[in-house]
Amino acid sequence: MTATGRAWWRVAPWLLVLVAVACRHSTERERVDFERMRRQQRVNAYGSAATFSNGMAMRAPPAGTLSREDFVLGDSVVSGKQRGAYVSRIPLSVTHELMARGARDFQTYCVVCHGDQPGTLGIVGMNLQPPPPSLFGDCVRGRTPGEIFEVISHGRGRMPGYRWALPAAERWGIIAYLRSREETGR
Repeated sequence: MTATGRAWWRVAPWLLVLVAVACRHSTERERVDFERMRRQQRVNAYGSAATFSNGMAMRAPPAGTLSREDFVLGDSVVSGKQRGAYVSRIPLSVTHELMARGARDFQTYCVVCHGDQPGTLGIVGMNLQPPPPSLFGDCVRGRTPGEIFEVISHGRGRMPGYRWALPAAERWGIIAYLRSREETGR
């Protein structure tokens, strides 16, 4: 027998022992499970949960809470009020970026009802009774930015509030865009 053959016979018993140990029957407790997180008790985001009184798994934040972003911006930016009165000026610095974002949001959320030009209505606004007011007339020009901010945030009449869709800075961007159009007369 050659040297390679003798070495093989010395290793073969150890290989048989290794295969026997690897193939033995084990119970769940003995087995190491690195994926046990997938099997732990949990609820799906839109599922039900018996833990809570309303049976819903997702939780709403408590009333009156602010996001970190809104907290940093300050109360007058988030509410449109200061010491209980509507703010008379936009409480953010009006930059080119804010105006551009305001113009985009105006085209997305406002034009469909109020129209893009003085004296016109959008496609949805034409079908509403009573029709929505023009955003370029005296109705809006006579209001403070804080009042307009509140209407955008919470809605009025048939108009829904857009606080859920637009962060506070973007709502102020719409107001800045409207004010700039008033100044330029377009």
